[in-house]
This record gives sequence, C-alpha cells and structure tokens, in this order.
Amino acid sequence: MVTLQAIVKMSQALNAISTENKRNPEVVERLKEFNGKVNDMIKNPALTDNPSDLKKIFTSTSKVVTEIQKENFPSLDKESKNISNMAGSLSPDKSVEAQKNKVEDFFVEVADIIDEMEQPS
Repeated sequence: MVTLQAIVKMSQALNAISTENKRNPEVVERLKEFNGKVNDMIKNPALTDNPSDLKKIFTSTSKVVTEIQKENFPSLDKESKNISNMAGSLSPDKSVEAQKNKVEDFFVEVADIIDEMEQPS
C-alpha cells in the first residue's frame, strides 16, 4: 500500500530532475515545500495512513511536477494536468485503504512523467 518508501523514491526522482534542469525560483520554492512534507513523513511514517496528509503530499508533488513541466517539458502538459487532477481527487474524508487504487495510480502516473522527463530530448 502507500509506503514511505514510494514517497521517498518519488522525492528523490523529482529532486534529481529539478537539479538537472534549469531551476527557476518557483520550482525551488515548490521543491522546498515538498521536501519539508516528505521529511515530516520520514519523521512520522504514520502520516502516510492519514488521507489528509497524503492529499497534502500528493498536491505538493503535483505542484513540483507542474513547475518542472512548464519550465522544461511543455509537451507533457496533459500528463501534468492529469497528475494535478488525481491529487485533487483524493478525499481527506475516506481512509487511505478505501482509496488505494487512486493512490497506486498516482504513483504510477508520477513515475511515468518522471520517466518521460528523464528521456534525452
């Protein structure tokens, strides 16, 4: 299910992509916010079972992805919007377990866009 390990891997990949590419202040700010949320989860892994906290990290992830995408990968606009929509669809009122398909799909979509961003242009 949602594991801290998946969030940490996602974080590492997004940080690597953002340093490989031009870093505008908006990307830096979004990344700082995102990394803070990831560090909170590392310190308190129970947060991954809280739908509200998970929605916050997914929303933060989507903001980082969107900023990197806008700056460097205009062709991935549709994929970026899809990730934002998926983050927004997570309900803070339903258990993480009840939304596990949405959670798994989110990780898959983020992994896919990261793969696209890592391809040589």
